[in-house]
Amino acid sequence: MRYKFDICVIGNGIVALTAALMFAKTGQSVCMVGPPKSNRRKKSIDRYFSLSVASKEILSSVGVWEDLLSSDHGVVNSIETWEEGESGHIRFDLPDMFLPPMSWIFSEKQLLRVLRKRFDRKKISKISCSVSSDTSVDLGSPLLLEDGTLLDSSLTAVADGRGSPMRSLLGIQFRSKDFGQSAVVANVVTERSHDNIARQCFLSKGPLAFLPLKEDVQSSIVWSVPSDDAIRLLELDQQQFRDQLGEAVNFTLGAIHDYTSVASFPLEYGIASSLVKNNFALVGGAAHAFHPLAGQGLNLGLLDVATLLECTMSRSILNYHCLENSLRRYHGWRKGEALK
Repeated sequence: MRYKFDICVIGNGIVALTAALMFAKTGQSVCMVGPPKSNRRKKSIDRYFSLSVASKEILSSVGVWEDLLSSDHGVVNSIETWEEGESGHIRFDLPDMFLPPMSWIFSEKQLLRVLRKRFDRKKISKISCSVSSDTSVDLGSPLLLEDGTLLDSSLTAVADGRGSPMRSLLGIQFRSKDFGQSAVVANVVTERSHDNIARQCFLSKGPLAFLPLKEDVQSSIVWSVPSDDAIRLLELDQQQFRDQLGEAVNFTLGAIHDYTSVASFPLEYGIASSLVKNNFALVGGAAHAFHPLAGQGLNLGLLDVATLLECTMSRSILNYHCLENSLRRYHGWRKGEALK
């Protein structure tokens, strides 16, 4: 079978779903291509993201923000930071002219659930199949899927994540730096209220962040430590983990009373040598990877999508020379932002 669409989106995560919804809203025909669901159960990492005002506007534009707000979420009204061994804290508040919050905290599961629900209401085609390693990436050639399906599209947004098989097929290098660290994540219950303040302690081995959740004594932690230390922390019993976590932040929120199962993932910095090739554009994790220190990874990925749409909004993308100029503009704009 052979199909033709204006836009093809490769991936099935938060950035891919947002891209499909944003392009579909312009009236263009959109197809989202992602690998079929695996029957194997993988250990779930309960990751949380801090969404900026810009991300709020992007998600509002595709009609999912109100649904997100109706689910449990945290808000950040202030940020407090300090260094290990120092008694003084630095606090950042919004200027009087701005209304809180600074940002909103949602879990990955929440974001995916709401975006998928919206996706299912739209007339967007979805093909649960991976791109074949034998596909051609030459200009004008259709994408070959593993089931033999051929897909023609004027523009393909590559949003298949940090490992991006499609980026490899395009021959685009990903220049990365391994920090030698892993992020240990968990949800914790503390003795004292977080007061909607995000806290970050800069320890000698890496930063430890507490993100406020809906309940005033619940926080999501991201603890950046050397990879060997991450293994050790995951092997501690419950009391040992609570004690070490509390000591690490000098019991700023009192004792750690409880926590969810602890998980970890490796940390790296990376950026693609080019964000575009022929009629392909990399967005989100396929384009760049960041340390979670400032919570910018997903926010920048959503801005990639909004920028790609702005650069290619004209129907002139059907003309390759116009598309080439549009994608060159996208590359310069977004790579500059990512490097900064």
